[in-house]
Amino acid sequence: MTPNIQAIDQISAAQHGFRPVSNYLFAKEQPALPIQISEIGALVASLPLAFAKMPDGMFVLVAVTGFKDGRNLFVDEQGRWGGRYLPNHLRAYPFSLQAAGAKSDNEQQFQLCFDRASGLYCEKPDANQGEIRFFDDAGNQQETLKQAIQFLSDIVIKQNLTQTAVNSLAAANLLKPWAPIMNTAGITAEPTTTVPQGLFCIDEQALRTIEDATLVQLHRDHALAIAYAQLLSMSRVTVLVELLKRHQALAKAAEKIAPLDTKNLAQMFGDPQGEILKFDWMK
Repeated sequence: MTPNIQAIDQISAAQHGFRPVSNYLFAKEQPALPIQISEIGALVASLPLAFAKMPDGMFVLVAVTGFKDGRNLFVDEQGRWGGRYLPNHLRAYPFSLQAAGAKSDNEQQFQLCFDRASGLYCEKPDANQGEIRFFDDAGNQQETLKQAIQFLSDIVIKQNLTQTAVNSLAAANLLKPWAPIMNTAGITAEPTTTVPQGLFCIDEQALRTIEDATLVQLHRDHALAIAYAQLLSMSRVTVLVELLKRHQALAKAAEKIAPLDTKNLAQMFGDPQGEILKFDWMK
């Protein structure tokens, strides 16, 4: 699905609103999700972390949720998230803050935007259907919109800190292409046994021999925490392998009988709702 990001204008969208997210099927084909440094502690135990190289050459910290075939293994066929922690990238959808114009006085201005491709935008929101207006009759932001702006503003701050750290790792030549070797016994689709293209990991040998001055700078940029977390998390690729086996088993069984209950994902990771922080509009 190609995003259609448009700003929420207070005048043209005065009577408009949105329908709350009811599932995460929109992320079903996202095998890597951008994350911030503040999320590492909640994610490192359950999935691999990596660095995705963008078209402009910049690296971005991501959580790896699938293999080369592009399937997000943490989202089941009903759109339920199978992990304990829901990344901010998914919590915020379909809202985002986009840079508006050039920086002034070293400050970047942002505007609140909405992904119209989500199908959740409503020009005539119906409160009886659970749909929510962006603004009230006086033109003031509804509470849910205020929450979204606050949440996204916090993400922008954390993303800036994260990007500074990742840039520091890249500048120190500590990133190398990641091609993990996995035990794929029981997996039937070979193309899915490699991680998505363009992912990098920490070069552990280079990290061990780094100069003291560079090490101090990495510490100041909070980059060492990301480096060690990424190295620790790589073994969690086995979780992806196990999830892939389960998805394939469910698909095979569905060819013969009614779809199986996927509660085994919850048993594997715990109750996904127990640790999810989210706005009322995402319930």
